[in-house]
Amino acid sequence: MATKVHRDVVVVGAGHAAHAAAVAAAQQGARVTVLEKAPEHARGGTGNFTGGRMRFPFETVEDLRPLVRDFSPDEEKQMQAWLARPGRKNTQAKLYDDFMRICEGRSDPNLVQVLVTQGFPTALWMAQTGFTWVPTLNNPLHIQPVQIVGGGWGMLAKWYELAEAMGVEHRYDTPAVSLLQDARGRVSGVRALTPEGYRDFTSGAVVLACGGYEANAEKRAAYLGPGWEQVPVRAVPYNTGDGHRMAFEVGAMPCGQWTFCHNVLVDIASPPFGRQSKVAGSQELDRSYLSLGILVNIRGERFVDEGDGFFNDNVTKVGPQVVRQPRGVAFEIFDAKVTPVIQQWRPVRGIEADTLEELADRLGIEDRQGFIRTVQRFNAAVQGGNFDPFILDGLATRGLPLPKTNWALPLDTPPYFGLAVTTGVTFSFGGLRIDQQAQVQDTRERSIPGLYACGTIVGGIFYNNYPGHCGLLSGATFGKIAGTHAAEEASVRRGAG
Repeated sequence: MATKVHRDVVVVGAGHAAHAAAVAAAQQGARVTVLEKAPEHARGGTGNFTGGRMRFPFETVEDLRPLVRDFSPDEEKQMQAWLARPGRKNTQAKLYDDFMRICEGRSDPNLVQVLVTQGFPTALWMAQTGFTWVPTLNNPLHIQPVQIVGGGWGMLAKWYELAEAMGVEHRYDTPAVSLLQDARGRVSGVRALTPEGYRDFTSGAVVLACGGYEANAEKRAAYLGPGWEQVPVRAVPYNTGDGHRMAFEVGAMPCGQWTFCHNVLVDIASPPFGRQSKVAGSQELDRSYLSLGILVNIRGERFVDEGDGFFNDNVTKVGPQVVRQPRGVAFEIFDAKVTPVIQQWRPVRGIEADTLEELADRLGIEDRQGFIRTVQRFNAAVQGGNFDPFILDGLATRGLPLPKTNWALPLDTPPYFGLAVTTGVTFSFGGLRIDQQAQVQDTRERSIPGLYACGTIVGGIFYNNYPGHCGLLSGATFGKIAGTHAAEEASVRRGAG
């Protein structure tokens, strides 16, 4: 028989969204326990593998002062120049429009409205609890000019510090097994497998924040299609869909796009699961620089428009096409005109060669002559214009069956530089339906009493693509909402009991 422990709020998961919920609940006076499947050294979910950039609406440098506490005069000047570039202001209306445009109008408008109206207040709340942001203005791949100090690693470290200071209990190596319900169908806790055996953590409310199914190879193949079972996972091996299963067992409604995921290009030598480290927000194996060069398959053929919008707003569109290429591999190709810019953003190791022929051989491109023809045709199609990686510069090709619509520069200046890449999956899009209070909905579209969800376990937010840096936005915003409402419901139930 399982032993029992009672808490006001139980949070399942120990990542970014989970800790936003745990801290928000603790601020309401709730006694909170966090149950984490992973051992303590591997805690943190996908949050450790981000750069710590959280997209929220703002309009002026003054808006950012509560977050970036020590703007130097030079940084302020650079920030003003950054905001003056076309398309860089991130108002509520623009973020909503970008979200709906990028996700093809399929995102739940009620949830997106919460994100655009509550995103900046949530960032302010985080700043008030101890988070600090710093400017990051030298990378045109990023459309948010500030990031949390320490990247994803630093962000999670701060959450742990805050939660522990507020008395939040953490139970590691403790996978949740099932949700408990009372006679009226209210979710009343979680059964978990602790190192000592099964234990029932009864509670006034439960918050599910334990990620999607991305680490489950069988589910990736079933939902995403052939080839996806072989791709590396950029995060932890623990997000296998357990939260979905538990919620469905109590009648939760599946929601969102189960057949798509967040993904980026990663080094071909990436391990099966992410390596947690403090380097570059734990993103040292990311290789997403194709907007400044061309991308070819093993036959030397281009197969995407590498300049189709800011990369952060098209990050997930390229990966599925790489999965469909022979052997699931592709090659990013640059020349000496842009490699210094890339190295300024994040030093990376690749293959250098004085000729395109040598580069093809060293990378392992099988059709060397086909690759040479591809580059020659691309170079001949490039039109004149002013190259600017920080804006949609319109520097395009003309006459190719597959154009490059921005940042098209001829590949004609040795040494040439190449990276072998594949697709790395970050998190799945399908999940649980929630309302604007982050309460899980059942198959009758009614709220399940006592059950809340936040983070990547939630469905209905992202479809077919991903607005850059909005994962952390969703996790923090709905995490805060979930934790606050869970604590309030627990308080009511405690008072009624």
